Amino acid sequence: MSCGENISFFPKRHTPKYSSLTSIILKNYLPAVIWSLVILVLSAKAGINLPESWFDLIAMDKLGHFGVYGLLTVAILWGNHKNEVPLTTKSAIFAVFLAGGYGICMELMQYFFFPGRYFEYLDIIANIIGAICGFAFFKYLYIKFT
Repeated sequence: MSCGENISFFPKRHTPKYSSLTSIILKNYLPAVIWSLVILVLSAKAGINLPESWFDLIAMDKLGHFGVYGLLTVAILWGNHKNEVPLTTKSAIFAVFLAGGYGICMELMQYFFFPGRYFEYLDIIANIIGAICGFAFFKYLYIKFT
């Protein structure tokens, strides 16, 4: 150590270069984020609510819920794949729970915050089944093409 060296008890701050890594990770989830916003907008719009019957379970409304949340699960799993997160039981369950939980939140928001929209248990069931089938579809494509 020389006489003219500046001695400090605190080391110089090192700024890690996380910003570029974080932006890459977030960029890979951008389709899932955009699709979540589309779901939010569609959930907020006032729609036609038909009376419930046994046939309502397979009505177009339920098929829409099924497809929308299946696609959300695929988008989440695609983001995982692009970020090199392996397709494991844990990552699949997380994606299905995330999409299904978002579906439950949207139904609750419709009930509490969006006039003209209603909470429906059958919609939640369709959301969750769609999320599970979205995982199955992604797994099929994953196995086929990787």
